[in-house]
Parts: sequence; C-alpha cells; structure tokens
Amino acid sequence: MRISRTRAAVIAATLTAATALGVVPASAAANSTVSGCFAADWNPGWLTTTVFWHNRCSTRHKLEVIWDGPGYSNTVRLVNGYAKGSTWTTSDNVIAVYDLGRA
Repeated sequence: MRISRTRAAVIAATLTAATALGVVPASAAANSTVSGCFAADWNPGWLTTTVFWHNRCSTRHKLEVIWDGPGYSNTVRLVNGYAKGSTWTTSDNVIAVYDLGRA
C-alpha cells in the first residue's frame, strides 16, 4: 500500500498534535488506588494531573490527595456517601490518596 505525501503529512501532524495535547488512548494504564472508602485513579498529563474519586461508603468521609513536588499543598475534600468527583493541579504526578475517616 502506498501513502501519498499529503496523507503522510496529515497523519504525522495529527499524531504530533495528539501527543502535544497529552491525548492518550483509552487503553493506556492509569494509576489507581483504594484507601478505606475511596477508589481513586489518575493519569499524569502533560500540563495537569486530575484525580477522580468515588466514595464507596454511605457516610461522608474526608479525602486527601498528596501531590508530587515541593510547591504543592495537599488537597483535602469532604465527600458525601456514594459521591464521585475530581480535583486537579499542575503537578505532574500524585504521591498518594488517603481516606482520612468519617467527617
């Protein structure tokens, strides 16, 4: 099969743009953890990292996200029972996600 120069240039430009924007395929492995009532996952991005969580208990709990890097404060959220949510920062990774207990 022969690909024209124009088509090859379009494919190369699309791949470059997708890589620059931090687009990853759905099959890419994300980081995940379970701590107490929380299940959380994240995939470090190019400019930001977003942590998605799910409180699997019926009671409200306190969630703590510890970001990688000396300039980033820990994020603490009160999450109602069975609630889902997310938080993000410009840090390139997450050190840990903890369930700090009932709130």
